[in-house]
Amino acid sequence: MEPEISLVVWTTEPVPSRRGQTIFSTLVRLFILLHSGLLDHQTQLAPQLPASVVRVDQLRTPGAPFALKKKEQKYSVQKRFDGLDFLRRWRGKTVMFVGDSLSMNQWVSLACMLHAALPAPARVSFATGEPVSSVRFEDYDVSVVLYFSRFLVDVVVQEDMGRVLKLDSLQDGASSWLGAHLLVFNTWHWWTYKGTSQVWDYMQEGNRTYRDMDRLTAFSKGLSTWASWVDANIDTSRTRVIFQGVSPSHYTSKQQEKKDGTASGSSGGCYQQTRPLQVATDGDEIVFPQQVVVRGVISSMATPVSLLDITSLSQLRIDAHPSVYGGPAREGMDCTHWCIAGLPDAWNHILYAMLL
Repeated sequence: MEPEISLVVWTTEPVPSRRGQTIFSTLVRLFILLHSGLLDHQTQLAPQLPASVVRVDQLRTPGAPFALKKKEQKYSVQKRFDGLDFLRRWRGKTVMFVGDSLSMNQWVSLACMLHAALPAPARVSFATGEPVSSVRFEDYDVSVVLYFSRFLVDVVVQEDMGRVLKLDSLQDGASSWLGAHLLVFNTWHWWTYKGTSQVWDYMQEGNRTYRDMDRLTAFSKGLSTWASWVDANIDTSRTRVIFQGVSPSHYTSKQQEKKDGTASGSSGGCYQQTRPLQVATDGDEIVFPQQVVVRGVISSMATPVSLLDITSLSQLRIDAHPSVYGGPAREGMDCTHWCIAGLPDAWNHILYAMLL
């Protein structure tokens, strides 16, 4: 007998863009699987099996227990993720992820984890657009929102120059962030793109225009602009601010990442990886330069900002990417993003613990 699916899902506006269509269709498919019992949210979709769903007693996410244990010591994760408790705590409020497609990974994961906790019938609505998409849990009046922003700072089109990445300007859309009660920011991934893959033509700081500059320096300047905006605009009595740490990729040195986060070819990197990296978890932590920038900027802020430090945890999970099974809309190999259900669930376990 086919499992009974008790699910109420509707959209409040059209789905105009390719990204919006992908977000909407992915969430609907995952919600139906979760609510029908065909997918336990502790189960990771097998990255080597396209369109396959594997029950938890057949495939557990490899490496998650020991990887999470290290973070449990830091964040004192003594309570499992409780979706209903999360919804009760944030009743009537807005949780917003602001950032790039890695923010989208975590946003989709949290939406699915919350949905999986709901008793039937689950009343959920969607609003999908550019740059804002949201999932609303009607019975709790909780909105989980994604605001897509690659750099946090502005990219503007100037007639005489083309696309300009303005390192000292944060105005485009920032007013939309002020209504949220929890803000989870993220940026880094797009700062590394060069050549035809980058989405700007010039950088600008004040009256100075640059064809290019050291990307870590540019990242530091842009993140400092974001920090200044937070310090000047966020009311900490109303809004909690978290910065999602740097999410690592697992491409080989010979592979060139493209605009959509994939690489050409089907060998090396995360391809056919089925186990986490087998490295000691008790040794000295490897800290990447971009992590140093993030920690330095956050430590200099007047506003309390918590760092969701996912880098070391995620660096081990070479097996947790979509690889060549990203779906029809994503050709090539994706060793940047993460399977849902999968590693971003661990990020949200830590996020939940941080908010208790």
